[in-house]
Amino acid sequence: MSTGVAVRPLDRVPAVELVAAPDLGSADAARVEAERRRLGAHPAMFDGPILMVRAAAPDRLVVYAATYAWHTADRARPLPATAGALGVQLAMVGDGGAILWQRRTEAVDHPGGWTISVAGCAVPGVDLERQIVAEAAEELGLGRGDLEGLAPLALVESERGRTVQVVFRARLRAGATAALRESEVAEVRFGRDLPELGSVETLTASWWRELVRLATEDE
Repeated sequence: MSTGVAVRPLDRVPAVELVAAPDLGSADAARVEAERRRLGAHPAMFDGPILMVRAAAPDRLVVYAATYAWHTADRARPLPATAGALGVQLAMVGDGGAILWQRRTEAVDHPGGWTISVAGCAVPGVDLERQIVAEAAEELGLGRGDLEGLAPLALVESERGRTVQVVFRARLRAGATAALRESEVAEVRFGRDLPELGSVETLTASWWRELVRLATEDE
């Protein structure tokens, strides 16, 4: 694995404990405010509510409510008492153990690169399994019934990427057809060897091989 990345298998969804946000000094607060203004001026970005992680373990995540500007500021230079933004991902498996990958559009964060089947920032007030089901519907037009055997797969912590991801696995229902959200997803393809598809989104590049191994080890 790449330096600064840990991938740990999950047998259940970690409990989520919501705590107060850390106090920011004037310099960090100014950085967050600058990011808020930048996102507000971007036609495709939204400084919506997300969860940031104070501490992470496979059985428990300690988080605080923030907005996307906190994540982009933390990604540039870590904020105090923060391990990164909390995200949810889904590795969707098809015939022969191939994974469904998506290529991001040029209008969104991490533009143009290939990434995991479905991914999004976790938001306050919604449990993580419901969030990944909602992301699958939003990005690929797939319903809960299209995600057979949906279950937690791994906890990914990326120090360099400033993110903590709860990754789920599911088999795509036979006959299910994706309806892509064109503003976010340029295309989808099945494959086991991600690099042959093209450039890999930088976060996914750090851990995709280990996720493929975990998602397909029983195939």
